[in-house]
Amino acid sequence: MQQHRIKDRIAGASLLLAGTGFAGYAASQLSLGSFAAMGPGMFPFLIGAILALLGGAVLTLALLDGNGERVADDVMPPEPIEWRSLVVVIAAMTAFTLVITWFGMLPAIFALCLVAARASDKLTVPVTLAVAVGLSVAAWLIFIEVLGLNFRILAWPF
Repeated sequence: MQQHRIKDRIAGASLLLAGTGFAGYAASQLSLGSFAAMGPGMFPFLIGAILALLGGAVLTLALLDGNGERVADDVMPPEPIEWRSLVVVIAAMTAFTLVITWFGMLPAIFALCLVAARASDKLTVPVTLAVAVGLSVAAWLIFIEVLGLNFRILAWPF
């Protein structure tokens, strides 16, 4: 079996499991309401259901070959995990959380981008800074101007 089919099986099963879990939690613990008067559980339920459906489709396609026949279970060892990328992405989310608390949203977005860029050797400093500026402007427009949320843009705690 080709390597991508193993990945598709794992991804499909993961999406199916996560979507079912989210939809099940929303349906059992939150009020769904109706489509005319949606409750707090309606959106998580629908997102979970859609995620489960997409996961089921990915899993089904991974289990079948192009002719609709079941694929033989030739198991190949999975590719090694890229630990550096995993650690750097977690560090970037941690940096965002810490920086937004003390310095505000824009410095937090810059910290997130600068740390996350270390996950790849292909990103250059100018590209990373351009992404940080673009995300900062987009976040300001969406969260502050359009939605009117009360985020601190810049703060100096000292």
